[in-house]
Amino acid sequence: MAAKEPLDIAKYLKERKGKVLVMSGWLCEKLELDGRRLIDYAVELANKLDAAVAATGNTVNAVRGKVKATKKMWAAEIPLYLKYDWKEPFERPEVVVLIGYTPDAARALATAMAGLVETVVLDSVEVPEATISLRTMTIDKWKESLKEIMKNLG
Repeated sequence: MAAKEPLDIAKYLKERKGKVLVMSGWLCEKLELDGRRLIDYAVELANKLDAAVAATGNTVNAVRGKVKATKKMWAAEIPLYLKYDWKEPFERPEVVVLIGYTPDAARALATAMAGLVETVVLDSVEVPEATISLRTMTIDKWKESLKEIMKNLG
């Protein structure tokens, strides 16, 4: 795994547009960064990448109708479906982006998906188990990093 700068992550994701699944975790509904909810970043990211959203936690209502496709899912289901039998209404992804998870949950999910898909963690704590992750940073720097990623996705 390599921790990357926001510009590098945006470039990486842009090259994989249409092959991405965004997983929005329960923190997406709980966290605000200067008045903007984390779920709003997840929705913007999904739209810029033409990605579906696996709405975990209680994020489905905040996402429904705002993205190409979404489904309420348990986070633990996704690695299992990737490994054994992808049967979701959207295409099997090549990259899964995790946003809104605790560090331990992101590490566990990235580990469970290793070798099945590439994983990108866009939370404020570096996740060595992911294919790519943001570096550990302050909340203010995290907000700026998310803004920079969105800006560079077009």
